Amino acid sequence: TGGGVPNFNGNPELTRIYMEFNAFTGTAPNLSSNTKIYSIDLRRNKLSGTIPAYKNLANLNLILLSANQFTNIGTFENLPKLRYLYIQDNKIGTLGNLDIPDFSDCPSMQYLIAYNNNFRGYTSGSFVDLAKVRVIDFSDNKNLQQSDMEKMFEDLVLNWENSSRGGVTVKLSGCGKQSQLANEEYIPFLKSKGWSILTDAS
Repeated sequence: TGGGVPNFNGNPELTRIYMEFNAFTGTAPNLSSNTKIYSIDLRRNKLSGTIPAYKNLANLNLILLSANQFTNIGTFENLPKLRYLYIQDNKIGTLGNLDIPDFSDCPSMQYLIAYNNNFRGYTSGSFVDLAKVRVIDFSDNKNLQQSDMEKMFEDLVLNWENSSRGGVTVKLSGCGKQSQLANEEYIPFLKSKGWSILTDAS
């Protein structure tokens, strides 16, 4: 099925959208009128433009938008139950310098999967409050700056200090070499706490 994704504004009871493996074009719906939405799956379509700045969706748990043609992403706000965000295999950042946005308003985030895009920087503080995160994967974002990855690891150390636990995986392979500070201090510290860190230097 092709064409634009239907408008769901008239469906206030809608909780799940499963429309993956189609040929939809245009952008994804912002779901602002669908306050009960729980999951949206639009993987493997032909969607483009900006991933909406989803906000004030108290039940939203799952966003699957991988394998499309998105070039930008909005900042998420007040998504207390969002656990899964899969936006890998897009073109996010190809139309200009774009930082990894702030995910502080997604305190339940567990899987943040965004490999094979074109993020170039990192918004300081974005990962500090993700107390439940289990996997962060920004591998193959080839233009991520070394200084921004250093800030990312600095924030992940703060993340551990705020909610000490092991079993977290961070993937940054294919993003270039890490800074001396990251290699000698931040990464060894996190590994000593039971984290798995995958970078070009490891």
